[in-house]
Amino acid sequence: MDFAAPAKIFYAPIDPNHPDLLPEFGLWPDEGSPQFHQQMAFAVAMKTIKGFENALGRKVVWASSLSSQRDAYI
Repeated sequence: MDFAAPAKIFYAPIDPNHPDLLPEFGLWPDEGSPQFHQQMAFAVAMKTIKGFENALGRKVVWASSLSSQRDAYI
């Protein structure tokens, strides 16, 4: 879910696996499209994570639940 605070509007999330988007490799650039912004934010985040993984020499493992892990160390 995407929220534009100034306009107080919620935008539906983009589905990158939608059949209409796959042949085109995503949405065409459009400054006015919230879904295009979502697509670009995802692409930048994934590229950044990949850069960290390459620098670390391993995959980054994401915690599924911090509360269960926190209790394990008490």
